[in-house]
Amino acid sequence: MKIIWSDEAITQLEEILLMVAEYAGLSSSEHYLSEFERLVALAADNPRMGKIGVVPQTRELYPLNGKYRIVYEIADDMLYVLTVKASKQLHSAKTWQDI
Repeated sequence: MKIIWSDEAITQLEEILLMVAEYAGLSSSEHYLSEFERLVALAADNPRMGKIGVVPQTRELYPLNGKYRIVYEIADDMLYVLTVKASKQLHSAKTWQDI
C-alpha cells in the first residue's frame, strides 16, 4: 500500500521534530521520526490496525506511548496521513481534499 503524507501532516511532523531536537537533542528527534515512520509503514501493511477515528472514515495511531496522534484515511490502495499532532490536541471533521 502506498503512503501519502498531506502537506499539513508533513508540516506538523517537522514542527514536532524541531521542537524535540531543541529540547531533547538531535538523537531524540531522530528516534521520534523513526517511530512515526515505523508505525505508518506498519499501518500500510495492516491498514485497519488503527483505532477508528473521531472524524468519519479515519483511523488513528498513537506513537510514543500515546504522546502523539497520527490520523490517516484509507482509499483504494493508498494510506493518506492527514494530520500529526499531540494526542491532547483536539481535532474535528474537516475536508481532506487538499492532499
